[in-house]
Formats: sequence, structure tokens, C-alpha cells
Amino acid sequence: MSILDSGDFADLLSLRRIVEPGEVIFLEGQEAHAVYVILSGEVQITLTDSSGKQVVINQMRAGETFGELEMLGNNKRCTATVLSHGGCELIEISKAAIDKRLAAADPFLRYMMAHLCEMVRHWTDLARRTSA
Repeated sequence: MSILDSGDFADLLSLRRIVEPGEVIFLEGQEAHAVYVILSGEVQITLTDSSGKQVVINQMRAGETFGELEMLGNNKRCTATVLSHGGCELIEISKAAIDKRLAAADPFLRYMMAHLCEMVRHWTDLARRTSA
């Protein structure tokens, strides 16, 4: 199910952003500021491997989200670079809006989300080291 399918998130879905083909949405290593929902178009997710080469690790389409790893985990730096592939329209959900909802969540669930995010970061780092 996409976040767009639920009325529970209507308050979060207010900032729309048009991204030109090839435009960088965020860079690997920069501080994260938002979660994004793809309304139309596609994005490419790339990371830099141990030899310095950019490797495409995912391509995402309408209805999918990205940036959540940085918002829910303990490390607030972007794990990968995300760029528009042919142009796209996004909804940008701010860190402040995410933080407000997280503050109201059960502490155990917050811990579990952070733990899962750290596991994904670990696997991403392993893939980065072994892809060269």
C-alpha cells in the first residue's frame, strides 16, 4: 500500500515538487531533511562503491517512498544519491512533520525502526565494499 492510499496522511502531503530530468534530489552523505513520495516519474538511487564508482542500486516509481532510512534511523546522513530519471513529481514530507509523529509513537516501536534502519545501513555498507 502506498502512503497516498490512506487518508491518515493527508496532513503530510502538502508540499509538491517538480524535479527536472537528471536533477539531484539529495546527495550521498548530506544531511537529510525530508521523506519523499513519488507522484509521477522515476528516480534512480545510486551509491559510491569502494573504488569511487557510482552504482545504480534501485529505480523507484510512482507510489514509492524514499528518504525514510535517514528520518527513522540514528544516522541522519543520506545513505545514497537520488536523482530524477526523466523528470518526476514528488511530495516532500519534512523532518519536522516526521519528528512530530515519531514523538507520539510507542518508544519500543521507535527503537525497532531505528534498529532496522541501522541494519539496512550496515547491509548497504557491505554492498558498497564488495561491489568494487
